Amino acid sequence: RVSFPLATLAKIGRAPNDGRVDDDELAAVADAVLLGDQMCRAWEDFLAAECADHPVILVLEDFHWGDHPTASFVDSALRALDGAPLFVLAVGRAEMHYLYPQLWSERRLKHFSIEALSRASSEAVVQQALGDDATPELVASLTLHAAGNAFHLEELIRAAARGGDAKPHGSAHAMVRTRLDAQESGTQRTLRAASVFGHVFWTGGVVALLGGPSGTTSLRAILQGLEGRELIARRATGRFPHEDEYVFRHAIIQEAAYAALTDDDRAQAHLVAAEWLERMGESDAMVLAEHFERGRAAERAVAWYGRAAEKALQGNDLEAAIERAERAIVRGALGETLGALKTIQAEAHQWRGRAEDGLECAFAAMTALPPASAAWFRPAGLAIMALQALGNEADLITLARAMLAALPSRACPPAVITASAVACVRLYYAGHSDLGDAFFARIEACALNATDPVVLVRIAQARAVRSVFGRGPGDLPVLFEHAAIGFDRIGDLRNANNWRANVGYAYLELGLYDEAEKALRGALAEAQRLGLDNTSATCRHNLGLTLARLGGERALREARSLEEAALARYVSKGDLRLETAARIYLALIMLAAGETDAAADEASRAVSVLPTNAPVRVHALAALAHVELARGNAGEALAATCEGVALLDSLARLEGGEALLRLSHAEALRALGYEEGSIKVLREARKHLLERARRIENPAWRRSFLENVPENVRTLELSNAHGLT
Repeated sequence: RVSFPLATLAKIGRAPNDGRVDDDELAAVADAVLLGDQMCRAWEDFLAAECADHPVILVLEDFHWGDHPTASFVDSALRALDGAPLFVLAVGRAEMHYLYPQLWSERRLKHFSIEALSRASSEAVVQQALGDDATPELVASLTLHAAGNAFHLEELIRAAARGGDAKPHGSAHAMVRTRLDAQESGTQRTLRAASVFGHVFWTGGVVALLGGPSGTTSLRAILQGLEGRELIARRATGRFPHEDEYVFRHAIIQEAAYAALTDDDRAQAHLVAAEWLERMGESDAMVLAEHFERGRAAERAVAWYGRAAEKALQGNDLEAAIERAERAIVRGALGETLGALKTIQAEAHQWRGRAEDGLECAFAAMTALPPASAAWFRPAGLAIMALQALGNEADLITLARAMLAALPSRACPPAVITASAVACVRLYYAGHSDLGDAFFARIEACALNATDPVVLVRIAQARAVRSVFGRGPGDLPVLFEHAAIGFDRIGDLRNANNWRANVGYAYLELGLYDEAEKALRGALAEAQRLGLDNTSATCRHNLGLTLARLGGERALREARSLEEAALARYVSKGDLRLETAARIYLALIMLAAGETDAAADEASRAVSVLPTNAPVRVHALAALAHVELARGNAGEALAATCEGVALLDSLARLEGGEALLRLSHAEALRALGYEEGSIKVLREARKHLLERARRIENPAWRRSFLENVPENVRTLELSNAHGLT
């Protein structure tokens, strides 16, 4: 279990917080995520428009030098535009498979390996290149030593054309080194300077490394000569304005030139290269970070690794965000810089569904940041999310109270309000509605005159979840759809998709199963398009019970498959609340399919997952009692409902299962001969059910709630049979 010195939180309530903390850097992390979503959507829209007009071929050369955001964007396009005339060709070395082990594995992917040149092909190349000088003996020798390696064969042909040994020895690397050593000293210095930049370099960068512009004219002549000797090639267009851009014709040439530098020369060259690229406006933070690191400028490397981590988060490359932040941390990040990096890692782990890892990073960020500062609130909110998912009640309450004590009662930075709104939502889900209400009242007061759209959307989100835990479903589809629209408007496609999945859940609660199926299938498709595994699991989870309620053998088979997939996801990510919920639904699906013993086993597992005071446990006990009644075990059903009722009375609000619990309690009492007690419980169940129904303003939705939800229908049938009013 991740631990945090929670005793130090007692100081937070006394920490000054006058709202003057600048939270721009913290907001930049969240903005990066939103920007990444919008960039991905714009990319897909662009390709969709192109494909609508004509077939599109996307060629990615040297993809072993690519990056995960690019791979992710292409994968997203292939998923979203399935069936469109889009063809992607990625060409790279074998290490591409190590960098991207699952590259586009879920698409219609075909691998083509370029085999070694055949003997006949090698001989044809030699003969074509050397013409009349290609004697049979020379052709055979060069073909033998090249062993099918096209680059090696090319170097051997060059050596032969210059009058070299007709029986050369050594590897391609050795031959290139020999070739470079034969160049003039000025040419060698130019190649070594260029090699510091990597595969691509620029005239101005080489000038900077060689000590100034005095030799620019001769440098251009040298570069032209290297181009003529096919060691480098000039590109028609370059990354930087007014800068000639060149590439090494082969990685071996760059590697051989770089190997000729001493360690001290490399360090000084990388520092100069980093500063030149920085002045030129280099946009790749990782390039700058690695140059500064190799240039032994650790502090500057830390800053750029931090920016690279943010950019990875922006591109939804969560693994890279974590790894790049870690690079900065191990190179000496301290204080608030360390706190910001740990916050990035916590955010990335949260999106990955790794609650334990996210909690550890969130606690580390909180330790490094000034208590109760605007920057501190963000990882605190992430820690609340992780603690709720892990079922760690004690630390959850302690941290929530510390956040509440630190939350101002007047206007404060948007980051503080948004983090507090996240905590508020999770407190409701954890069953601590008193703390949730306290947070909600405080953030509403803090945001009284707020205009920031992110703040307004987060408050709307908290208000919607607060309604979930009220005494009825109300008009939740409207509230949830408003939250989704709000996230759409601020460009947060991930959270918009989450809330559209919640719209489907709200329809399910109302018994509007056709509408629920449509909403959940749409949300599932969007979640898959965005690569959101957690939201996809939530959609499958609620769609499973929806299909079971619609009925039919085929629907039940799909329902079970969907629910089992969702359950596997929750178990693998350690999300105990949703694991419990999935086991409840799976038990109900199994019961609908007539598998009563399997349903009882699954319901028992649902009861055992979380602590005894978790709100979702009420639903688990209700499901267990419902299944045991179907098996004819009224005694076991009564024991489960008695425990559930005791827990129900201790909780102000629930996530679900109340109607099923009260109904099962009444039916268990009746089955055991306690008729008077059964009628009393049934009367109470009817009262609560009708109170909840009255909160539904839409008449059609209210009617569906009473006439389509099985436990509601059964409650009213039994009540009418006993003449209850």
